[in-house]
Amino acid sequence: ARTVVAKQPGADKFRIAIGQVPPFSGGMPNYPVMYQLQGPELSKLEAYASALMARLKRQPGGVDPDTSLITGKPELRVHIDRKKAADLGVSVADVAGALRLLVGGYEVSTFNDRGEQYDVKVRAVGEARNDVNRLKRISVPSAKLGTVTLDNVVGFDEGTGPSRIDRYNRKKTVMVMANLAPGFSEGAVLAELASGVDELKMDPAYSGGPMGRSKELGRTFKNFALAFLLSIIFMYLVLAA
Repeated sequence: ARTVVAKQPGADKFRIAIGQVPPFSGGMPNYPVMYQLQGPELSKLEAYASALMARLKRQPGGVDPDTSLITGKPELRVHIDRKKAADLGVSVADVAGALRLLVGGYEVSTFNDRGEQYDVKVRAVGEARNDVNRLKRISVPSAKLGTVTLDNVVGFDEGTGPSRIDRYNRKKTVMVMANLAPGFSEGAVLAELASGVDELKMDPAYSGGPMGRSKELGRTFKNFALAFLLSIIFMYLVLAA
């Protein structure tokens, strides 16, 4: 299947994951190799993850390399001019509240029907909340002028960002994942990733380590080594007695 897909036009942009689908979860396959990167800034995590992905692609043991970080999603950033807002008597909380209500939506009530309860949410219609020019005309209360429109106190900036931001133990997290090629061991691929992390010389605030099955594999090796050492000590004590 990988050979067939690789021949398709634009295959270098495909995200391929071939494996058994878990029966009791979503559609994403279980990756035998999972390596977690953590740190405060998403841009640096993206750079570190890209370097590890490139290393995985050069390593014959890992196939279908992928990452949990998907960037390039269009987004609209809002920057409040706090000095101008103060001059016009506009509260930053009112600006945030207006955008949260009309774009994100508020749950304002519940509706009961035939024993079922439904949440009632209020927000602007799609055409309004997806149009920058309409968002600029949103009115917010002013202590000096009664009301002013957002374009007087807010700057809008179109850009791109991640589709989601994962966190683990309250730290931003990016997962690097891969399947195993036939005849290769999970431990060898994990050792290659660990070596790649050492070569990256990441900032002190950033860290990396195996997760999921990969983490359990490392724990198993440690426990096996400990059990083997204890058995040798036990046999020595028995023979000494």
